[in-house]
Amino acid sequence: MQFAALRFERDENLADRTYWYVCPFPVKAGARVLAPVGARDKLQCAVVERAVEADANCAPYDVRLIKQIASPLGARKVVLGSAVCRELGGVLYDKKHYTRLGRAIVGNAEDGCDYGIMYTLSCEQRPMRELLPAACGAHGCVLLTGPRAEDVAAVLLSAAGVSPDRVAADAKRGGADVGELLAEIGACGSVRAWLYQEGLTPEQCDAVIGRLR
Repeated sequence: MQFAALRFERDENLADRTYWYVCPFPVKAGARVLAPVGARDKLQCAVVERAVEADANCAPYDVRLIKQIASPLGARKVVLGSAVCRELGGVLYDKKHYTRLGRAIVGNAEDGCDYGIMYTLSCEQRPMRELLPAACGAHGCVLLTGPRAEDVAAVLLSAAGVSPDRVAADAKRGGADVGELLAEIGACGSVRAWLYQEGLTPEQCDAVIGRLR
């Protein structure tokens, strides 16, 4: 097993010491990774200060309590068959937290079972009041495909608190322009107000806002 000592530089409550994590991929000192923190396991960026190989008996921390690093920072590309898709997790949504991995992937792939995708949503030209609850009602990771996939992705990121500039830049990675959609959301004053306008119930709004957080 590989263990890594992480320093969470952006969190003033954690930055004064290092924390041991299991690392499921090769890593070296100086690398930046995303790791879960706290009771709710919110993702934060950390710097690897030390990496060691050890078995469970010689681990630098009790393996029954240790958490696992989620991913390298910025590792959002997902290859599903011949399609190159991207994770909606790993995007900064406030000063120190990142959207959750394994909740939603966007791209025109036919099948993502090997990646752990539980549900594929074909985002055709249907209203958001239908697409968004379908995307957020699925258990596990959902694959967003079809002509409105980037719009649904942009709403999910916006609902998580990602800035409009970051959302627009993310959509461009998929070859989409979501500027008009973001302007509509901005004109409503908040994502929640826009979701209400689109016809979602309060419970559905909560599910959309919490999907990537």
